[in-house]
Amino acid sequence: MLYCRNICRRILPLLWAVVLVFAMMGCSKPSVQPQPTATAEPQELKLTFVNVGHGDCIVIQIQGRTLVVDTGKEEDFPEIARYLMDQKIETIDTVFITHSHKDHIGGLRNLAKTFSIKHVIIGSAAIDYNGVFEKVGAPVRAVEVGDVLTFGGLSLEVLHPERGASYQKENDRSLTMRGEFQDFSFMLTGDIENVSQKDIVEAEVLKPVTVMKVPNHGDIDAFYAPFYMETRPQFAVFTCEEEEPPAARMIGEHVPTQIPLASTGTYQMIYKDGELTHSAYTYPVPEGESPRVAVIHVDAKKEEVVLENQSGKAVSLYGWHLQSSRGLEIYYFTEDVTLEAGQRLSIVSGKDMPEGDIRWSEKNIINKKNDIITLYDTHNRPISMKQPD
Repeated sequence: MLYCRNICRRILPLLWAVVLVFAMMGCSKPSVQPQPTATAEPQELKLTFVNVGHGDCIVIQIQGRTLVVDTGKEEDFPEIARYLMDQKIETIDTVFITHSHKDHIGGLRNLAKTFSIKHVIIGSAAIDYNGVFEKVGAPVRAVEVGDVLTFGGLSLEVLHPERGASYQKENDRSLTMRGEFQDFSFMLTGDIENVSQKDIVEAEVLKPVTVMKVPNHGDIDAFYAPFYMETRPQFAVFTCEEEEPPAARMIGEHVPTQIPLASTGTYQMIYKDGELTHSAYTYPVPEGESPRVAVIHVDAKKEEVVLENQSGKAVSLYGWHLQSSRGLEIYYFTEDVTLEAGQRLSIVSGKDMPEGDIRWSEKNIINKKNDIITLYDTHNRPISMKQPD
């Protein structure tokens, strides 16, 4: 009994101490500051197939970045510039050139003159481009199979060609990529034909995609059934001048929805918050007639073009352009050049020419024989034209 009393005398103080500690903890709860809930900005990807006839130009817009895949033919560049300017784009982060054919690279020179280009990417099997990149003013990089390029939430995986790959046809050297953005995916194929499509299938790198840019404009030589069986696209986009390209029926057996740009015009797909919307791209409808700005003087010897604002109010020339019919040379007004009522503007070219208000190019532009200088407004409407005096 005495032993128990001694134990109790020793344990009781300890028990009271434990009770006191728990009581204090219960009375003094830790202060928990509510944490602000992070609201993620909705991510959006725009995939736009610019209608340049028989040629390719695809514009990708993602989180403030602009990527351009191929640049169409030289004479079709105004349609590319029209879209980019309508989207208020001034800088292109990366231009991808799939291969060296004119309907894919023809507009690059004018693109570089009109917009700022940060980077150019080509395929590793590319042949000599005859110095076409020298005046672009941007570093050029070659990519190969397995390379993955990341632009915000978008990843572009290179599927073709392998470094050092040798093909008889330039089409089969085309840079081919798969783009993935959340649950949306697409394939950009250049002009790969049966031979290279077979190589890609045998490499076992394909998987289902949402959208397929049909290779080589839907030509019959570029249809290889296993290529579509492996990718199972929901949409097939044809970049050609025919409403029903040669391979359309065969591709239709594998793809439920076909989009021929010859019928739709420039076509845009937008993926946002898990939903895909798509439709023909709609430009603003011009209100009334375009302001009266005339080409009043063309001097082939002095390489000078003079414009005059013949309307009764100031006119902004942003998005307007001049074009030479002989050399297909184009000058875009990318800055906010404003002509007051009655004001004239001198545009000159050539290395040894006197200074004008604006310099078109360092080389001679105007051809003395049968050249026509045409002024177009922001809607690509011809406003005024004149031959050399």
